[in-house]
Amino acid sequence: MPAMRLAGWTYSYDGIPLEESVAHMARVGFSGFELATGETHSTPIDALDERRVDDVRRLSQEHNMAVVAVSALFGFVPESDAAWQTTMTRWRRAIEAAATLGAPFVASCSMGAPSGWTRDRFWPAMVAAAREVADYAADRGISVAVEPHWAHAIERPGDILELIAACGRANLVVNCDVCHPFALGYDLEGIAATLGARAAYAHVCDVRGRHPGGPPPAGHQLVNPGEGEIDWPRWLGLLHKVGYQGWITTQISVMRRAWPGYDARVAMEEVYRVITGAMAKAGVPRI
Repeated sequence: MPAMRLAGWTYSYDGIPLEESVAHMARVGFSGFELATGETHSTPIDALDERRVDDVRRLSQEHNMAVVAVSALFGFVPESDAAWQTTMTRWRRAIEAAATLGAPFVASCSMGAPSGWTRDRFWPAMVAAAREVADYAADRGISVAVEPHWAHAIERPGDILELIAACGRANLVVNCDVCHPFALGYDLEGIAATLGARAAYAHVCDVRGRHPGGPPPAGHQLVNPGEGEIDWPRWLGLLHKVGYQGWITTQISVMRRAWPGYDARVAMEEVYRVITGAMAKAGVPRI
């Protein structure tokens, strides 16, 4: 019977020291975590050297928490050859960190196409870049899990499936983050059938309203599970029904973290309560 495992994401903790965020996730009950690598987080990619990776591995072992993914939010659409070489250096570092930590995935999105670029221009460049990333990852036993994201070059469910087909790389896989297609107006059944059935990894985040988004009074906001419009027992039940088994990683969006008085620890505890309650209500087995 397909079962799921629940992970946190250090993305939700902003710059809180990794030693504190990993210990907190373990106390709450998460079984693993995704490692954020953005500039504002405690493990920015440019500082993720061998010593820092060893720190992450030590904390993972100390708290019996699997490292399930390393974030690689660098994109696939190079503005120039020189810019892509800088980006690819970051990709290599994330992939190497994942391999050292035993994480099966680097988790990413395409990011947006350069201003003024049409699909005829950015699509071939993106396919070539994604192949290069996937090949480097495959040599190290890592899968590249990509989510469709509103306003990105890979935006709709069909976009990621088309990219996977065009690249022809078995380790380029779907990260099913329900919030983005839901914000674009797709229903839960359609998302599960299109992405859930193909997913190797999954994020969870909630939505109020529909895209386009941004700060109030924009058309939509990404919020925490239980604060928006997604029916979580229904969604997790649908994922289970289409055979998804693997990690469910909780995401607290930058939109939500910008709310006055945001407390990462309180937020993560509530998200854990909502998602574990939804799993139980839906009858979804959890490892």
